[in-house]
Amino acid sequence: MNGLYVAASGLVTEMAKLGSESGNLANIWTPGFRRFEIVAQASKNAVSPYLYASTPAEPVLATTPGPSQDTGDPLDIYVTTNAYLAVQSQNGGELYTRNGALRVEPTAEDPNMGTLYAADRPLLKDDGTQFVLPKGQITIAPNGIVSIGTTSYGKIKLVDPAGETLVAAGGSLYRTASGNQLPISDQAGVRQGFLEMPGGNLVNDMVSVVDSARQYENSLSALHLIDENWNQTNQAFALNVNA
Repeated sequence: MNGLYVAASGLVTEMAKLGSESGNLANIWTPGFRRFEIVAQASKNAVSPYLYASTPAEPVLATTPGPSQDTGDPLDIYVTTNAYLAVQSQNGGELYTRNGALRVEPTAEDPNMGTLYAADRPLLKDDGTQFVLPKGQITIAPNGIVSIGTTSYGKIKLVDPAGETLVAAGGSLYRTASGNQLPISDQAGVRQGFLEMPGGNLVNDMVSVVDSARQYENSLSALHLIDENWNQTNQAFALNVNA
């Protein structure tokens, strides 16, 4: 019986790893993407004596910033420290990203005005409103103030994730597991003309996905074999009892 639960624990762990590593691979070129890892550990004081290993409810988000790349594009920004850009979610709340590949989309009301976007969501000012800008060359100061010419249009909301757990919200977007909004960071800044690139390696990530898929298949095969042997043992026992 113990072997059945050992195989099942391994199966659950490999399934979680496969999902996490597939997401990492899919976003290998996504600016600002933070990689996820599955951390399995031996279970202690578990509710079941047959629970041998456990994984967290959500993958663990990497905390180390990826390498910066000089793009020379004035709409690219690299976020310093471990801060995040705040963007508006579809329901009007906040999501967070380190994807500093900004773009300007014309507003429906006035094609000469544009909304500033990050990770396909409206970028937020530190007062919680969106950036709506006229046409012109955009300058972003190290402290996050966005200007066109001599006119300033607000400061980018840079937030501190310390003390909160961030979970995936799609692509390079994240949300807090608690649902709380992150506080504004006093330490963060930006570098215009640079982007943060993910810290992965294409070949290594592909190998990891293939390896996890094989481990998953092996765990599944072991689970089926143990279950089959257990059923055969039960049948043999039943025959002996009825003989």
